[in-house]
Amino acid sequence: MKISKLIGTLGLVGLFAVWTGAAHAQRGEYGAAPLTQLTDYGPKPAILGQPAYLVGRGFGSDPRRFRLEWGSYERLGVVLGTLGPMQITRWTDTRIDFRLPAEITAAGTYWIHLRPVRTAAPSGTGVLSTDNWLGGVTLEVALPRPTISGYARADICPTEPLSIRGSNFTRIRNAFLVAIVTRPDTPGARDNGLVLNTEVVRSWSDNRIDIQLPTNIRARFSPGYHYRVDLMTHAADGRSLRTMARGPDAQFRRDCGTAGQARVGGDYLQPRLPVARTELTFDFAPARSPVKLGSDILFGGTFVVSDAELLRQIRAQPLVVEWRIVKRGTAIAVLQGSVKVRGPRTPLLARTRPAEIGEYELVFNMPALPRGLELSARHAERNRIEVFSLAPVQINKPLPRQQRNTRLPAPQLIR
Repeated sequence: MKISKLIGTLGLVGLFAVWTGAAHAQRGEYGAAPLTQLTDYGPKPAILGQPAYLVGRGFGSDPRRFRLEWGSYERLGVVLGTLGPMQITRWTDTRIDFRLPAEITAAGTYWIHLRPVRTAAPSGTGVLSTDNWLGGVTLEVALPRPTISGYARADICPTEPLSIRGSNFTRIRNAFLVAIVTRPDTPGARDNGLVLNTEVVRSWSDNRIDIQLPTNIRARFSPGYHYRVDLMTHAADGRSLRTMARGPDAQFRRDCGTAGQARVGGDYLQPRLPVARTELTFDFAPARSPVKLGSDILFGGTFVVSDAELLRQIRAQPLVVEWRIVKRGTAIAVLQGSVKVRGPRTPLLARTRPAEIGEYELVFNMPALPRGLELSARHAERNRIEVFSLAPVQINKPLPRQQRNTRLPAPQLIR
């Protein structure tokens, strides 16, 4: 009888101890509660620029007891940030409402982990983040489905600003590609589309996009042409584009004049030049040659424009010239870039440090050379820099036969 009473007493003590320990854990005195777990999220997929939420259990009411870390599957294992008070909008024991971090600007696969935070004292001093984690979710983020409802003013000239109205554009600038599709006002004419540079975007909000159409866009887009604006994004294969929203059809005004004719080339717009031959000259500066291996080589010079009509055109729309430093006899570029020519004299300075000996030169390219324009060079003999090695050594060079197996003389002691 006494033994049974003793067992019953010990059982009550043990139950009280378990209950007390759980209560302490729930209050955060020994860290996060052992039943805390992050299990899921919503909506699926999470939409860029819109609220999302996490679900689970044991979150409590104090966000300071936990740390929500996030990252991208493109950089697996690397913590890119934490969800803090700026992102978390509501916290309950089973649900956490939050906004996606501002650093997430593209669709993709991300992850969120929940980690406990243990305090060394009830006052909260000495916060220590543990390495344990209490569950995580794989977060699929997608772009919203935008809608273009219309334009603030549709009857504009091709060179005037265009304001696009709609919804779900997101507040992330250039979340979508802006394309303009036009068609001549003739029966049977076909559509012509062009994805505009991000530089044409003047402002971007969730329900409005303001763009400035290039001033020399009329090679394809002339007064009286029909047009519409599409929003596009890159497809999953990374090589094609997918249309996300189509705007309503509209028509440019007819009474816009004939000034500012232009042609379109590459990913940017190049001005149309007079039919007569016009030169853009690059004047090479003196270059130091030869140069020893391990030192920098430096190409420099100035683009010179002397034609008045060309100067007038490039002030409105600069010429874009691509340049590369290549090793002679190969097509491999050791350095490349581009320069915008917008005045009578535009300097260019290119510096790099080659890893191999040989001769190097500066090469120019204009993807869409405007009609009537020729690119010439002055002092082209300076466009060659030789890189040499001070101590050329042939590795594994065999010794002459008479030097093989030759015994060296023994050292002598000098008294």
